[in-house]
Amino acid sequence: MMDNGANASAAESALGTPWCPVTALAAAEHLLEAIAPQPGTLFLDLVAGLGHCAGLATRRGAIATGIDDCDQRLAEALRNYPQALFYTGRPDSLVFADAFFSAVTHHAGPGRAPSPAALAEAYRVLMPGGRHAALCLGAPATPEKLGSEPETPSGDHGDSGAALCARWEAAGFEQVRVTAVHIDGQPAHGGNPTVVTAPIAGHPPAFTGGMPLSLRWTALLVDGSKPG
Repeated sequence: MMDNGANASAAESALGTPWCPVTALAAAEHLLEAIAPQPGTLFLDLVAGLGHCAGLATRRGAIATGIDDCDQRLAEALRNYPQALFYTGRPDSLVFADAFFSAVTHHAGPGRAPSPAALAEAYRVLMPGGRHAALCLGAPATPEKLGSEPETPSGDHGDSGAALCARWEAAGFEQVRVTAVHIDGQPAHGGNPTVVTAPIAGHPPAFTGGMPLSLRWTALLVDGSKPG
């Protein structure tokens, strides 16, 4: 029988660590809804983290690959989702051939948005007609704002939704959409995840000590297509 420490470790691996808050599970669901991968879709996730986006894509029948620049995270991702492929890499310098993938996702993280170089690489490796989506988290809402509608969050350097749309279009994407969304979950707090209820059905809660902390993150979901 696993002791409480082992149970905590297993739950933490499934839901998040200080490098990858458990909001990543909900972020993966938003990205997959935007891309809608079908069985056989050649799918690439540019920031694999603990593997949620690529792993959940395989459960929809996609042939999924995830990259990350941290070998430790990649090892966790492979343990979490052994049916997906994971490699060391950076979004702005991909080793894959031109027009290889039919869908690409990028969970940019808090206060960030994909760089022009990362967008150029995503465009390069996409097949004509392929789709790209990124989620750019804003700041977590305070508890008294948890019931409010999404405010207009921004990406890196205060980019508005219009600025992000313009960035995608400058990279060559068309039919670009920018959607403000809320993500309910817990960030890593004080270096340790808190006790939470999993945002994705079927996943256990994380049991790791500390006080429960409910936050709602605002985010911009940006998606577009490579011209066919």
